[in-house]
Amino acid sequence: MQIHNIIPDFLSLVESKEDLTVVDLETYFERYPAIFADYFPNHCPKTEERLSAAIEKYPKKMDDIQSISVRLLALTLIWGKGLFRSIARS
Repeated sequence: MQIHNIIPDFLSLVESKEDLTVVDLETYFERYPAIFADYFPNHCPKTEERLSAAIEKYPKKMDDIQSISVRLLALTLIWGKGLFRSIARS
């Protein structure tokens, strides 16, 4: 299993824009085609309406998004050291 924390790139995108647009999100998704090729068909339909609604929610969710990014970084470091695999074998 691999953990890919693409949140820092998303946070950079959001911080660089005064007004994030659906086109901005599409550009972000194109940077990670393998991830979003799986995400949208299986978890969330990619429609302009849903993307616009997500953009409206981002300002209130930024603290949560940043927190998740920090947690993913910690998990990535732990996984890289083999600690999860050691626990699983116990």
